[in-house]
Amino acid sequence: MSCRTFKNFKFKDLEVSIDEIDKIKYVDKFQEKQIDALYLVLNANIKMQKYIDYYVSSHDLDLDTAYTDVIQEYQNKRKGVYLAIFKNNPVGLKMMQKQFKLSPQQLSSIMYSVNLNGFCTPNNFRSQNYIFAEIKTKYINDDLIIVLKGDLLIDKEYLVIIDIINYFEIRIALEITKL
Repeated sequence: MSCRTFKNFKFKDLEVSIDEIDKIKYVDKFQEKQIDALYLVLNANIKMQKYIDYYVSSHDLDLDTAYTDVIQEYQNKRKGVYLAIFKNNPVGLKMMQKQFKLSPQQLSSIMYSVNLNGFCTPNNFRSQNYIFAEIKTKYINDDLIIVLKGDLLIDKEYLVIIDIINYFEIRIALEITKL
């Protein structure tokens, strides 16, 4: 199994001067499904900031469950995406392997890419799109591995979740300084 991590471009007999480099842009036409997915992601991201503000200010935080609560709330607000969360330790990886019925070779390949690039989007992996990604955490011992699954995924949607977690950690830090 291999992971798609970078887009490769090959051009035959292409010459570009230094002056022209600034003018080169990558343009990709969005399909209708991608526009719908982008709308869902942006809408969920806006709602998550409000949710985190409320969550941090009105709860006695148990940090072991708080990260999971925030990520699960993203799944609820995002719609059309299944999210699984695992700790990046041997027990969590074993649970991920069992839940997604991964062979040891598939797990090793995915985790190699996740450890190297921060994410893995497997090629030809089942019928739906999957993204495996690592989220570095500030307030709990083990980092998290998230698995996004769905038909309406954006290539780098895991970055939105990382951004949400960063915002969550900033809000926690602000609450701590208030005490």
